[in-house]
Amino acid sequence: MMATLNCESFSSFRRAALESKMLRSSRLCLPMNGGSMSPSLLPEILALPVSQRMELAAKIWESIKPQEIELTEEHRRILDERIKAYEANPTEGRPWEEVKADLFKKQ
Repeated sequence: MMATLNCESFSSFRRAALESKMLRSSRLCLPMNGGSMSPSLLPEILALPVSQRMELAAKIWESIKPQEIELTEEHRRILDERIKAYEANPTEGRPWEEVKADLFKKQ
């Protein structure tokens, strides 16, 4: 059976990551602040059950602050184009809830 990650469980992962300075599972403990990950941890991480790997991935993702991400010039250009397109016609497009509802109807 495949584990699913819904918005509610993702939010709980996010809260856990923000409340803790360590990423923990029953088998490992990884430092988040300036620690270095031992290369020998990768096989151990990959051996975790899918649900624990998903939780770990979510915690790592949520630990990344927007100001820590460096945009490439290409990404910056694309974002600038999208902002200009929105500013030129802010009523074009659809609300996220409507798009999400359509996506889930198709499954």
